[in-house]
Amino acid sequence: MADLHLLDIRVLPCAYVKDVIEGVWRNLHAGMERSGGKKVYGFKVVGENRLVAILDGGVEMAMASVTAAYGDQTNVTCTPLRSFELFAEHVLGVDNKVAVPATQKLSGQDGRLFWLHFTIEYDGLKSSDLIAIWAREAINALTLRSQGTLDLEMYKVVAQREVHMFAKIRDSDILDDLMFTMPIMKELGNQTHIVSKSIIHLPDQSPPQS
Repeated sequence: MADLHLLDIRVLPCAYVKDVIEGVWRNLHAGMERSGGKKVYGFKVVGENRLVAILDGGVEMAMASVTAAYGDQTNVTCTPLRSFELFAEHVLGVDNKVAVPATQKLSGQDGRLFWLHFTIEYDGLKSSDLIAIWAREAINALTLRSQGTLDLEMYKVVAQREVHMFAKIRDSDILDDLMFTMPIMKELGNQTHIVSKSIIHLPDQSPPQS
């Protein structure tokens, strides 16, 4: 069973921030590997001193390694996640033929990478209404992926109405068009809050400067 967590690591301003970013990533990766964990994805937020990693296990050792070296130079948020596909099948009632994992990993080749954080409210609606809208949204997104229209990975925040989406898009205009034609934006747009960030892949060791 997966033990997924999202680590959001902000490096505090300093004269040698590039070195700290590189060191944080090396220590995170080394600590995670020592504990038998697995790095699912690692990204740097473009234009910010901020790293985002999705780990499957090994979180405590990874963070102990980072804290030992850079604890006074970082702020870290750790969020438990679950597979969006399993959430779609088990909670939203989406057919398991539709709610299937991605067949390949996201890459930054031939496109731009984006991180989208969705927070969903439903004031004035019954929970059954929210589930129905969310199911239509899940089917839409997963179908776009299966058809090859959109490369994406999605994760549901445990016990919260929040989703983290990582997507590869040819350009930002296409992403903007897609976001405002999604079922959840059409039906619940005034209560769906999205934070969008450009990101780049991190290598296994030192991240590039952007």
